[in-house]
Amino acid sequence: MPKPSVRISMNTHHDISSEEHGRRFAEALIRAGLAPERVSTSDYFKDPFVSPEHFAKRWWAMRVEMRVDGVKDESYLGPSWQRRSAPAGRGYVTHGSINLRNNKIPSGVWFDSRWSAKTPFLNLFEEWVEFACPYIAILHLFTEPEQQKAKSEPERMFQLGGWGSLARRTVQNLGWATAFGDALAEEVDVEKIRRAGFPVKSLGGAWVVQVTDNLSDVALDFPNFSRRRAELKSLFRAGMFEIEREPLYSV
Repeated sequence: MPKPSVRISMNTHHDISSEEHGRRFAEALIRAGLAPERVSTSDYFKDPFVSPEHFAKRWWAMRVEMRVDGVKDESYLGPSWQRRSAPAGRGYVTHGSINLRNNKIPSGVWFDSRWSAKTPFLNLFEEWVEFACPYIAILHLFTEPEQQKAKSEPERMFQLGGWGSLARRTVQNLGWATAFGDALAEEVDVEKIRRAGFPVKSLGGAWVVQVTDNLSDVALDFPNFSRRRAELKSLFRAGMFEIEREPLYSV
């Protein structure tokens, strides 16, 4: 079986292409002890990570120009990075754009790391939520019960860090921590969730809801985590989560 891994993914309609955003993003990784070691815009990692300032200026948002039917179009290419030292990890950033149908494609962050109880993953997640103001974001620890071969498309997408349908206002599943921003923030009944004993806070224009107090609870007692997640999901409207049943596990 794969080793436990932590995944952070988020989508935002806000513009995060400035150098200031890039510097803050990299500094948060460094503070968490997850500094990148190699940086790229492809799968070939030849260039070393130098500093947050260099990362923001050189890699964060590379301007790309192209012409479609004689009309110049500009967009930004985001960076990929990897880290081989413990805890090993990798990730990438995509910057939003407008496609040929005039639909807005959101910016996104995807990050995967080997699990380490000493790493402050929640601090990193919260710093990224504050700077990106996402409409949806997840922090989750994937362990054996959720690393099995997916039996449905929502399960597969949840494992990959994908999302449901913004048009239908659905989400694949709750992570250990989930941020609901923009219109999705209206789905969070804060007082009901707090009365049920779940941590919830306002951050970056989003409501961040946790299933338990500590991320390590997923690894130490998955049955209890799973039970609490089912309880938390029941406090949202019916049909909001595409994965309705918890994974089978042995008590």
